[in-house]
Amino acid sequence: MQRLLRILLAVVLSVSASVAGFAQIGYPIGTGTNVNGATGYPAPYGNFYDGAKHQMLYTAQELLAAGMPPGQIVALGFDVVATNGMGALPNFTIGIANTTRNPLFPSNNPFWVENVPVVFGPQTYTLAATGWTRHDFTTPVIWDGVSNLVVEVCFVNPGCGTYTRNASTRFSITTTQQ
Repeated sequence: MQRLLRILLAVVLSVSASVAGFAQIGYPIGTGTNVNGATGYPAPYGNFYDGAKHQMLYTAQELLAAGMPPGQIVALGFDVVATNGMGALPNFTIGIANTTRNPLFPSNNPFWVENVPVVFGPQTYTLAATGWTRHDFTTPVIWDGVSNLVVEVCFVNPGCGTYTRNASTRFSITTTQQ
């Protein structure tokens, strides 16, 4: 049976069993009570500058509390409240990896999680509408049910000055938000 994980930083991860052709199940994570503005962050569809990189951490405890079993993650999405006239995002990628980090940027290692495998893109992505988006992965991610997950969203505009606005997405504030 395929499973769909919805993570509210506005994120939807799809978890699937190894048997294809089954229904998907959603697993909302967080409350999604906060929304970024057209120039505010976090913004997974952030086009207010020439490029953006976001890393978000989801703990095994959060995932298990939502009822998500270990397995293959096959897609991810975000809950978009407003597009705000956001333009296309060139070289848009999504990466996901298991990690032992918690918090994401501890004081003894205040750097990005490196070498997060890209599972979507790179491609020019244009947001079509509000509501839940969905990005199907080219390669599934195996979540072991014990590790935390780091989700990385990036895009790079090759030319300066071509940015517009950020799309507004739902997110949850945590005590370790950085």
